Amino acid sequence: MGRAFRSSPKSDSRRLGFQRFWRVAATFSAAMLAAVGALSSSVAPAQTVKKSYAQLVREANDKTITIVAGAPGETSLDIAQDLAVVLHCVDGLRVVPIVGRGDANNVYDLLFLRGVDMAIVRADILDHVAKANSYVTDLKDRVRYVAPLFEQEVHLIASDKIKSIKDLEGKLVNVGATGTLALEATRILEAAGVKVVASKFDHKLALERVVDGSLDAMFITGGKPMPILKQLDSVTGLRLLPIPALKDSVYSTATLTHDDYPTLVPADGPPVSTISVPSVLAVYNWPDDSPRFAKNKIFTDAMFRRIAYLRRPARHAKWATSAFSTDVVGWERFSPAKKLVDEIKKLSAGAPAPKAKTSKPGLTEDELNAMFEARLKEFGLSPRSDAERALLFDAFKRTVSAASE
Repeated sequence: MGRAFRSSPKSDSRRLGFQRFWRVAATFSAAMLAAVGALSSSVAPAQTVKKSYAQLVREANDKTITIVAGAPGETSLDIAQDLAVVLHCVDGLRVVPIVGRGDANNVYDLLFLRGVDMAIVRADILDHVAKANSYVTDLKDRVRYVAPLFEQEVHLIASDKIKSIKDLEGKLVNVGATGTLALEATRILEAAGVKVVASKFDHKLALERVVDGSLDAMFITGGKPMPILKQLDSVTGLRLLPIPALKDSVYSTATLTHDDYPTLVPADGPPVSTISVPSVLAVYNWPDDSPRFAKNKIFTDAMFRRIAYLRRPARHAKWATSAFSTDVVGWERFSPAKKLVDEIKKLSAGAPAPKAKTSKPGLTEDELNAMFEARLKEFGLSPRSDAERALLFDAFKRTVSAASE
C-alpha cells in the first residue's frame, strides 16, 4: 500500500501562490479581451445593408435610357451605340440601344412599348404616322425632340444601264419593307412623274436582288456612308442615280461622292445629287414632375456636355456635322433641351467676335495644310469625310496658333 500524500506548510503556500497567479491572469485576460472587443466594435465598418430585390430593380432602371433605333447596318443604330459608349456612367447613366423596325414603328414603340425612353426617327415621319392612324392625331403634343442628330441621305441604287430616274418608268423598284420606308420614295417618284412596279423587300434582300438583276432599282435612306452598303464595294455594274430636290422644307439638297461609295460613284465623274432629311432624337412628352421626365433630363444634359467626345474620329463620321442647336421644322423641342439651346444661343449672341489671329508669323494656309497632312500621315489618320477633315484641320490650326503665342 502506497504512502499517503501529506501536505506540508511549504507545499500549501506554493499551491496558494499559483492559484492567486492564475486568478489574476484570468482577470487580466478577460479585461484585455473586453477592451479589444470594445475597440474593434468602435472602428469596424458598418455592416452593409442588404438591398431588397425591388430596390435593386428600381436602381437598375432609374438611370437606364433605352433608345430604339434602326436595323443592323443602318446609321441610326451606330449613332445609338456611340451614345451608349460615350455616355456610359456619366451621371450614373446606362444607355441601351434597341434594334428597331422602321421609323413609324419606332414612333409606335415610343408611344406604347413599356420601357422605351427615346427613339431615333426621321423628321418627316410625324405627319405620316398621324395621317395613317386616327388615334394618334395629337402626336405632336405627345412627342418632343431633344436634338437633330444627323442628316439621312436618300440613296437610289440601280443598274448602271439606267441613266436617270425617268428610266425607271414601269420597272421593278424596291421602296422598303413597310409603308413608312417608302415615304421619301413615293414623294420622289410622284415629283418626277414616274410610275414603277413597287416591291417591299427588306434592305438586305433588296440588295441581293439588285445585285443579281431581279430588281431594277431600290431606295434606301440613311446617313452616308451607310454601313449596309459597304458590301457593294466589290460589286460592279451598279450606280447611284441623281434625285431631284423636293419643295418640302423638311428636306435639304445633298450629294453622294466617290469617297462615300467608291464603286457606286465613278472617281472621274461628278458627285450624285440627292436629298436628305434630319434624323432626330425623340422623347415622349412626360409630365415635368414625373420620374421618366427627370431621367430624360439627366440624359439630355449629359449628351450636350459630351458633344466633343461624340465628334472624335473614333465615332461615326456623321457626328462631325451634327448641330444640336438647329431647330427642326414641325417639331417642338423637349423643354430641358430647349433651355440648354436658348442658353447656348444667348452666349453666342453676346460673345464678342474673336480677333483674327495668325497661326504663326509668315505661315500661309498652304503651309498649314502641308503640316496638317504630314501630321495625319505621321499618326496614320484618315478623315472619313470632308466635314471631318475640316473639323480636324480647324483644331490643328488652333493648336498651332496657341503654340505660337
